[in-house]
Amino acid sequence: MRAKCRDSQLQQMDQPSLTCEPLPSAFGLLNRITRSMNIALFLDYDGTLSPIVSRPEQATIDIRTRNLISLLARRFPTSIVSGRSQEQLVEFVRINEIFYASSHGLRIVGPHGSKLECDQGKPFKYLMDSIYRELGLLITELPGIVLEHGVYTIAIHYRLASECNMTKIGEKIQRLMEEFPDLKLTYGKKVYEIRPRLDWDKGTAVEWILSCLDKKVVPIYVGDDVTDEDAFLRIRDCGFGILVSEESRSTHARYSLKNTDEVHKFLTKIYETCLK
Repeated sequence: MRAKCRDSQLQQMDQPSLTCEPLPSAFGLLNRITRSMNIALFLDYDGTLSPIVSRPEQATIDIRTRNLISLLARRFPTSIVSGRSQEQLVEFVRINEIFYASSHGLRIVGPHGSKLECDQGKPFKYLMDSIYRELGLLITELPGIVLEHGVYTIAIHYRLASECNMTKIGEKIQRLMEEFPDLKLTYGKKVYEIRPRLDWDKGTAVEWILSCLDKKVVPIYVGDDVTDEDAFLRIRDCGFGILVSEESRSTHARYSLKNTDEVHKFLTKIYETCLK
């Protein structure tokens, strides 16, 4: 599947695919990405639109962010790409005009009325439900461990756990994973994530969404986590990956924003520019 990207000077094939050097600010991109206005926005949720919090159910977005995304979605194809479940994303965001790519892109639902849908994780639902129940038993004596069932993914948050319990849950998960070769374990910010072992990730989800659009666009992907690297890599030759991070790290992104406040300011600038 080939993403619909503009063939222009915006391509960045001459740049290295991976860097750990400090990245330039995404604010310097504004003139370039708004020159033609043929862009598509892809936004991670946790750590990008909502600050990282101790408990995942508390990661809601405020009304100004919701209104801003709604306004942007009327002008550009807009997608939320997250490890969360479809139901939770819709509950938190509550915007009909956007794509929701949940469970790290394993399920995608298009804007209301579009009838666009892609479901890569369905064959694994029963297995993920079983793993979730087993993990529930494993953590009964480990205070501070929080499970999050993303339908086709399971997140094990240990931000609230003691160092001892962090070690214990890590060992338990490793032993459990040895019994399920069809699953893989990935790592995020104070979280383990269990997913189906599929050749499908946030990057392929972005490509699928791009293939659904009726025009060529420049994809802009904004995200903060390791799982967003798949998307940064997929669009590196035809769009802009923007890492949300206070610190430099190894990444496929080309630009950066420091935190969720800067993300909001950046998106606001894009919207203001399209009004001129």
